[in-house]
Amino acid sequence: MKIILPLFIMAVSAMAVHAQNKLERVTVPGIENAATKSPLMTAKFLGFSNPPSLDKSWQPFLYHEVSRNESEDNEMLEKIKEVKNRLKQSSEGTAEAKSTAADPVISNNFAGVDNGGTSSPLDNTVAISNNGIIVAFVNSKVGYYDVNGSLLYSQSMYNLINNLSLVNNICDPKVIYDNVADRFITYAQTCDATSVNSAVILGFSKTNNPQDGWYFYAFTGNPLSDGSWFDYPKLGISNDELFVTGNLFNEFSGQFNQAVIYQVPKAPCYAGANVNWNYWYNINGNPFTILPLSWGQQGSYGPGLNLVSTAGATNGSTNINLYQVTNNIASGTAQLNLYNVNTTNYSTAGDAQQQGSASMLDAGDCRSLDGFYLNGIIHFVFHSDIGSGWNGINYNRLTVSNATNVSSTFGLAGSYDYCYPAVASIGANTSDKSVIIAFERSSAAIYPETRVVACDDAGNWSNSTLVKAGQSYIHHTWNSNPSERWGDYTGICRKYNDNPSSVWMAGMYGNNSHYWSQWIAKIGFTTGIDNIQKDEYKAKVYPNPVVDNYRVEFELDANMHININITDIQGKVVKDLFDGNATSGKNLFTFNKANLSAGTYFLNIFNKTSMIKHEQMVISNR
Repeated sequence: MKIILPLFIMAVSAMAVHAQNKLERVTVPGIENAATKSPLMTAKFLGFSNPPSLDKSWQPFLYHEVSRNESEDNEMLEKIKEVKNRLKQSSEGTAEAKSTAADPVISNNFAGVDNGGTSSPLDNTVAISNNGIIVAFVNSKVGYYDVNGSLLYSQSMYNLINNLSLVNNICDPKVIYDNVADRFITYAQTCDATSVNSAVILGFSKTNNPQDGWYFYAFTGNPLSDGSWFDYPKLGISNDELFVTGNLFNEFSGQFNQAVIYQVPKAPCYAGANVNWNYWYNINGNPFTILPLSWGQQGSYGPGLNLVSTAGATNGSTNINLYQVTNNIASGTAQLNLYNVNTTNYSTAGDAQQQGSASMLDAGDCRSLDGFYLNGIIHFVFHSDIGSGWNGINYNRLTVSNATNVSSTFGLAGSYDYCYPAVASIGANTSDKSVIIAFERSSAAIYPETRVVACDDAGNWSNSTLVKAGQSYIHHTWNSNPSERWGDYTGICRKYNDNPSSVWMAGMYGNNSHYWSQWIAKIGFTTGIDNIQKDEYKAKVYPNPVVDNYRVEFELDANMHININITDIQGKVVKDLFDGNATSGKNLFTFNKANLSAGTYFLNIFNKTSMIKHEQMVISNR
């Protein structure tokens, strides 16, 4: 009884937390059974994975380049943007919304995961546990940090999952923290755009410390068996379930097929047990990207979940779709209902300029990007045209009970593009509607940077606060795409047990090497744990080990095992950097050259029979 009783008390406590927040029903008419529910499916358990960390000093990283299509209708979207870009050229500057709310304050901030410019965009995502462990991803790498920015762990996404049955093209990371279960959940997918290899990969941390390892599962990325592959993921959690949404694209034409919703019980996944799940398809309203909404503060809600979808690339829409999954899988009664919500007209804007380069930054479309549900209201964000083709933040508060929406925009038309927002609750309690919104900003007058802004309970905006200034423009010379990728996500997560309230964000900026780098920061209305004045803190940054990446590109005719090392001018091995598998096609390898003293070195890439690459490096005095 001494063992059973504490476990029983813990279970009752968890159930009490679950019971606090019910799924609020919509009282206006809608469409019931607005989708087809699949029969129960079984996910493939990939096993428990806990690979060692990469060398934290040298940070070697091998990446295989892949290209993907994430646009609802590229041809239509490009035509819209051509018009909007012409509008921007003739527009005049305006001002940001007048500040009446308190400005957000940056406290702890530091360099995040660095993939050495091996992929673009970074797809930033971040989560923080109640005990202060931060998990951050970029394409295609993960890092764990403490709140002071000390790097605890680093690994490639492929090696983190550590399963040879998967193709070596893993991308589109997402991570969330389940504050009730006190666990992390992560998402990745195979990215070679073929239906036969398309897989949705979910990881569930064994404990509240991700360094203790993950249980990984593989779900089909071609659920309809119609030649589709899965892309553009979103995650949301209820009391008992995880919801994964995505878009299916035809592997031959690259065109959008339809959106789907995966509904997965959490409990067996946290235990590394077999899991049965189902998915929703043929969803009414023809949504493109459906956003599932987790509870915005400590606790959760359910059974069931709220979801929203905007009009994607449509030029001129007043429509938002509100979806409700009404119950858990286990109930046998779950259905998906649809409610149409009117809002202020919104439309796609043009692409963004950047200082020092003629290359535009791809601003995407008006798909819903991030949000949460709290006390009867859905908070969600995307970017849209706020005037003359300029992008601004479009922030929405949707009251679930009567399916009514209030939207507000923030930006600086005529001067800057504000894109890829993410939102988190900063409210002191569930009745406080205050939020922090993190976003990316660029223009012909600045390099791409990351910022935050607050919107208070009454809907008043603050001034925006710079988180990390850009150091240069973006130019991925290995990418044949005429415009530079931007986004696709900015990461944000509330620190659920902080008092006063705070959030953590992961955004990106243009670095001196002309590729994207991630920056992580704590945001609040005070300087938090350091208890120092804002002006004093500007010079205080918690650094990771300084990363000064060297990158080399090489192509392979077939998959093979390779070795990579550094030798000095006499041929003596200075450092063995990599010993593992590489994929056919174009590969990029990076490492931190800050460990090398001044001199001449050679980077050598070879297999069992021949030298693949032999490249001289000259390290100058710093």
